[in-house]
Amino acid sequence: MELHPIAIWIKNSNQDKIINNKKEYHQPGDVQIVYQKNRNEEIKNRRKHFNKITKIKKEIFLDIMKVGGVAALNSISIATTMLVTTTFISKYGTEAIAGYGVCARLEQTLIPLAFGIGGVLTSAVGTNFGAEQFSRARKAAWLGALLIGILAGLIGMTVFISPSLWLDFFTTNPEAYIIGALYLGIVGPFFPIFAFGKTLYFASQGTGNMIIPIFGGITRLVIVSIIGFISVSVVGKPNIICKKLLV
Repeated sequence: MELHPIAIWIKNSNQDKIINNKKEYHQPGDVQIVYQKNRNEEIKNRRKHFNKITKIKKEIFLDIMKVGGVAALNSISIATTMLVTTTFISKYGTEAIAGYGVCARLEQTLIPLAFGIGGVLTSAVGTNFGAEQFSRARKAAWLGALLIGILAGLIGMTVFISPSLWLDFFTTNPEAYIIGALYLGIVGPFFPIFAFGKTLYFASQGTGNMIIPIFGGITRLVIVSIIGFISVSVVGKPNIICKKLLV
């Protein structure tokens, strides 16, 4: 049976390849040398690619610090504000510290509440800001902040009207209870403002401009420090005020 000319050509081509391979690798050691050479080239290329990815670029580092580094100042200002406030309240006794601490925890729970929407706003505002859709970015930020402000307002007015809903979970001490109820009665109605501003703080991270939010946090710290010092040092003695509250 005669083979088709195309089949004969394919057969001869395969035989030529086998012969050429035998000539190229006429010794077993040659195969190992070629394999090792190719392997080294592969490792070298992977290493170059890895170094290219992990190389720290000045521009990228500055972009990260422009938002993340500056945003860290906001967390520091919040912690410092609580520290300063606790220092002032400590002059009124341990019961006052307990009452303030219980209510300050409620205030701090507004931060993760704001982050629930604010984290999404960071991406939404950043995407629209990068696409130069400034109107959409602004609308998204205001809408998210308004939603969180309403939720925080409901919480604040609830504890303002009935502080026992929160205080009964933590204390039965009458002095701590009075300080806590007084705190919620004054600060509770302002919970919406705190949550509203905190949500806009997260949204502003999408713009890359953190000057205004950080300025607001530092301003809050300065106001608390000044008014707190005046209240403790000038207005009246802590013991006298506590006695009046307990009467």
